[in-house]
Amino acid sequence: MSIAKNQLQEIQDELINRFGRSSVIQVKPLEGEPPEKYEITYNLKGMKKDESGKVQTADSHQISIGIPFGFPHFQPNCKPISPTFHPDFDPDAICIGEFWNQDKTLPELIIFIGQMISGEIFSRENAFNEEAAAWYAAHDGQLPFDRLDPDSLEGDLAAEEPIGNPIDELGMDEDDFELDIISDEAELDVMGGDDFELDIIGDIDDGPDSSDSRESEPNSADDEQCTPDKLEIDRDYAKKVEKELPRDEPLSEQEDDYEVDLDLIMLLRKKKRFFALEKQLTKMPASAKFEQRDQLEELVGKIVAETKENHKKAGKLEHQGELDKALVHYKEIKALAADFPNIDKDMERVNNALDLLNISSTQGKADGSRKDNRSTVFEDEENTREASGVVPVVIGIAAALFAGVVIFVYFSASSQYKEAVAHYQKCQQNLEANEFFDASKSCTEALTSADQIKILKSGAKNKLISEINSILESRKMKEGLAGNIEYKGKYLPASTVKDINRFEEIIQSGSKAFDAGDWQAAAEQLSRAATAARNNPEIDRKLLAEIEQKLNTASFHNSYNLGMQLAGQKNWAEASRQLEAAHNLLPVIDEQTRKKYSREIARLLEEAAFISLTNQGDSLFHSKKWQQALIIYQDAAAKAPNYLVIHPEKQQLINEKTAKANLYLTIQSGKEAFANSDWDEAIKKYDAAIEALNKNSAVLKHGNSAESRKKLARIKLQASIIRDQQKAAVLLKDGKYSQAVKKLGAISSLISKSPFSKEQEFAAILAETQKSIRQANDKQFIIGKTSYLKKHYKEIFIKSNPLLTAGNLVEPKIEFVKRVNGRMMFKIQCLERGRGRPVRLMLDYFYNPATNSWSF
Repeated sequence: MSIAKNQLQEIQDELINRFGRSSVIQVKPLEGEPPEKYEITYNLKGMKKDESGKVQTADSHQISIGIPFGFPHFQPNCKPISPTFHPDFDPDAICIGEFWNQDKTLPELIIFIGQMISGEIFSRENAFNEEAAAWYAAHDGQLPFDRLDPDSLEGDLAAEEPIGNPIDELGMDEDDFELDIISDEAELDVMGGDDFELDIIGDIDDGPDSSDSRESEPNSADDEQCTPDKLEIDRDYAKKVEKELPRDEPLSEQEDDYEVDLDLIMLLRKKKRFFALEKQLTKMPASAKFEQRDQLEELVGKIVAETKENHKKAGKLEHQGELDKALVHYKEIKALAADFPNIDKDMERVNNALDLLNISSTQGKADGSRKDNRSTVFEDEENTREASGVVPVVIGIAAALFAGVVIFVYFSASSQYKEAVAHYQKCQQNLEANEFFDASKSCTEALTSADQIKILKSGAKNKLISEINSILESRKMKEGLAGNIEYKGKYLPASTVKDINRFEEIIQSGSKAFDAGDWQAAAEQLSRAATAARNNPEIDRKLLAEIEQKLNTASFHNSYNLGMQLAGQKNWAEASRQLEAAHNLLPVIDEQTRKKYSREIARLLEEAAFISLTNQGDSLFHSKKWQQALIIYQDAAAKAPNYLVIHPEKQQLINEKTAKANLYLTIQSGKEAFANSDWDEAIKKYDAAIEALNKNSAVLKHGNSAESRKKLARIKLQASIIRDQQKAAVLLKDGKYSQAVKKLGAISSLISKSPFSKEQEFAAILAETQKSIRQANDKQFIIGKTSYLKKHYKEIFIKSNPLLTAGNLVEPKIEFVKRVNGRMMFKIQCLERGRGRPVRLMLDYFYNPATNSWSF
């Protein structure tokens, strides 16, 4: 079962985006489409060992990284290609420790290994390569050899081709802050001309818990009462600080990455919306500076703290029945911080309570009036008798009215009590369900309803308020509002408890699969459990170690079983990858399992690697990619030495495939040189091909080696003839006839001695070459005679005319005219001076080759 193609494509895209333009780290696909294996080149200074065993600096290092089945739960297979000298490198593996267990990505792993190579990261204990560890410890002052800055990797080249298929290459949130909607309770101020740039003022945070205003504390002499004088002092302090801040000039902003909305800050301060302003200032980073920020934060902090404290005092006064004083405090809070949470509701609640009490007060005044009337009646008996018929009527009416009020108040109180109880029960249900904010809201609503009960049910009311406050003041409620819930006697963040519960479910599922031998399911579940445990410090580290041990065992068995299954299906490439993953897990599983499977896995790995690579080489061979096929065949033989010893017929097979690939590669190179007119290289390659045929005749059983050698020799002869013909042509053109004759003679000799001399093609070439030799010799002969005549022309002219003087003869000109009756006719010319006007003299002069003599 291989990794999904879309996941491999995502991995390739991620590597291209991260390293596609980097000159420091270069990624090259090796296998698959999309690739499942990559070669990574690091252009970094690191250490290597040369052939003599000397440790020296290397500027480039190569590793391979394979993507295993089960990625990313199973770590990539990392192996060095170049001989890097490092405590965590050995020839077959790179030890990355716990790095992959930290939920890292493949690009991060590639950078991590680069930092290992540069000497920034290495193990000081339990190293793969103890010799390297000792060397690094002895040369600590040289570390690191180089620096790899991850942030500098992207875009460090002006342009570079993206990672592609090597065979193809060979021809094979939007705003800086949020604006909330204004709540129903908020007032909409009419903005002046200075406010036109901002249309919406953000809603305010919930501020202090409503439970803070409901605390039931015993009244003592030490309790400080919130008086108007006290509030006036606070307002004076606020005004004093605000006077120090410029009001009409905009706050200047320093340059910084964070954009400060100064208009919003000024507007919130102007409207006295200090809780909203506190939220904005809290969101700003410390680096976001502007004028008077420190003073403004001090002012906001002072006002928020004072209004919260006064709100708690107002709440106590309200519970003690001193509603007038409580209302004064609420109004003072409203005047100081217009957006104090729920302040309008608090004021409305107290005003409603005062209105209800005023009904009772009015009734009491009516009763006093009746008493005064009765005293008047006793003083004036006459009036009493006159009014004796009226008084009972008045008293009856008053009694009826009073009874109506009492009944109304009673039923109103009963209704409010039932409402308070309903909210209280809802609060209990929310608390039981760990819905803490809903519970706090329900309890607060229950208190509000209970506070409105001013007459009757006072005992039940007080008991209910006490129980509500008990919930609000309980540790469970406070911890819950802080985001914590109870777990095994401790209060932990809700997210932590959720993770622990999910972890327990996963570990239970994984352990069940482990016990049942369902290794794939066990590996998947245990991997999730291990990830959750690593990210949660509340989970016992010993338990994490046990999970990881089980995970390693499950992963091993899963990879081994998949490898065996794929081998049975002849899917050797996938089988090799799975078995290699199992082999990499051998060091971290129990000793008994390791001993049981290590040899078998090694044997299967060799077999799978050999067959997989051989199949891959065959595919390249049939595609006429000889060089790539040769490399793969050689790799297959190198990776399966024990397998080839057991199976000598496979050794014979791989030798034959290697010889064929090498032969065809050599012939292909010769053809390319021939096509490019590089005759010496073509001859060299064809000689090498003939030698390969002779050397491997026993291996290359298939095909006619003799016929192949003949064809190669014929092509080699053609290349030699063309080469020498071109050289002879240049010599003839330059008039170097002697050298040209030698070169043409070599062609003639080469053809004559070859087994192809009788063939029509080469016989024609031989005849033409011999003709060219004769012509060249003739021209060379004429040149020699011409040179002789030019040297002796004065003697010849005086011999033909003894009256001529040698000193007067100048400017000789010699010309071969023709052959006449076996003789060669030359025309000799010169100028005679010394007798006035120069006279041109001419004569014909003949050479007889047969007698080697000259004559007129």
